[in-house]
Amino acid sequence: MSSNAADPGPESAPGADLSGPARLAQHIEQQARQHQRSGARVGNLWQQVARVGTLGWMIVLPIVAGAVVGHLLDLRFDSGVRWALALMFVGVISGGYALYRAMQEGMSVGGER
Repeated sequence: MSSNAADPGPESAPGADLSGPARLAQHIEQQARQHQRSGARVGNLWQQVARVGTLGWMIVLPIVAGAVVGHLLDLRFDSGVRWALALMFVGVISGGYALYRAMQEGMSVGGER
């Protein structure tokens, strides 16, 4: 056993008896593997961010479109806010359905992996 606490000695680490260049090569390979693993996690994070953003737009766009078209119809027919509320509700329903379908597709793709 080695007397230095920071250097555990050759008996506790496999390959610790490597010469300088071999030890350097092993260290570089280890760092490359760690870098590849961390890169995969970052990619997954950004994929999740993109997916959440897409799902948000799938909900928001039909609601806003219904409100705008309803407002224009309300102005045209002088009907208060009836069309705006009705078409906004239609937007909520269609956005919810789009979200439901996207989640079902996501689960079926996730299950096949």
